[in-house]
Amino acid sequence: MNSNGEIYLRVVLLNNCNIKCFFCHKEGSGTISEKIQPINIIKAVSVASMLGIKTVKFTGGEPLLYKELSTVISKIKELHPDVEISLTTNGIFLKEYISDLLDAGLDRVNVSLQTLDPLRYYQITGVDCLEKVIRGIETLIANKKTDSKICSAFFKKNSTEILSIAKWAKTMGLGYRVHNLLPALEETRSEIIPIEKIEQIITSFPGASRLEINKNNKHRILFSGKDWDIEMPDWRFWKKCRMSKCPINNQSKGVCNEGEVYAIRLTSKSIQTCLLGNKKNFIYNNLDEIHSSVIQGYEYLRYEIKIG
Repeated sequence: MNSNGEIYLRVVLLNNCNIKCFFCHKEGSGTISEKIQPINIIKAVSVASMLGIKTVKFTGGEPLLYKELSTVISKIKELHPDVEISLTTNGIFLKEYISDLLDAGLDRVNVSLQTLDPLRYYQITGVDCLEKVIRGIETLIANKKTDSKICSAFFKKNSTEILSIAKWAKTMGLGYRVHNLLPALEETRSEIIPIEKIEQIITSFPGASRLEINKNNKHRILFSGKDWDIEMPDWRFWKKCRMSKCPINNQSKGVCNEGEVYAIRLTSKSIQTCLLGNKKNFIYNNLDEIHSSVIQGYEYLRYEIKIG
């Protein structure tokens, strides 16, 4: 944690995925890359923990396609029990794997779900797996992990369904968070609803009340109605980034769309300090270079970019 916001370690386990969302930014990689070796993940987490980073998030691609994930989580918890571990998943394989992952020490799960309509789900993802996702979420709840969340990108194709998803999530005992669509791909920009407009839309929902939350330097807005809750980032606290020629900046009045929480991204070949690669990347070829790359990425975000 620093005065400009939280820095966390985001581990891009692999870029392979079992769905094809039209808005996917592939964590900035653009192409399929090799999966990260477990020993490299353990090393990076150890260095990050030494720097005071206590949050690790697994992503992809689809992280549940990474077969060694339970083993990696267990080892991290053995070495660094104070590190919080979460993952973001499309939920298709939750039913099969969630029990083992929770036993290994996984703390939280964010399920990315853009719609509850089977046809729209197919149009967005290219697969017919909505029912399997729902069964996976039910298994997640049965394992008592109710601090997990459903997360949706808020864009034109699903904007009329957001309130319904919020009501459904509340009946399931899960939190619900929305975020704006990133303008990382040219073909997605016509679907973008500006973050300010998203707030206006949610404010218009029946009985909406608004509560500003600042927890661990993370500013959020919680909207609530009689039978629904929606959390979203408070974009007023987003920080300015000094980097130029960034489509995110151009779309968001010069502020960084990553908000107040900035990621050191571990990939199979480098430490990335920006989703779109506009900032510096630090290549590694062995364990010693992972050690130095994590430190360089952390210091670059804290001292060189001076976000805020």
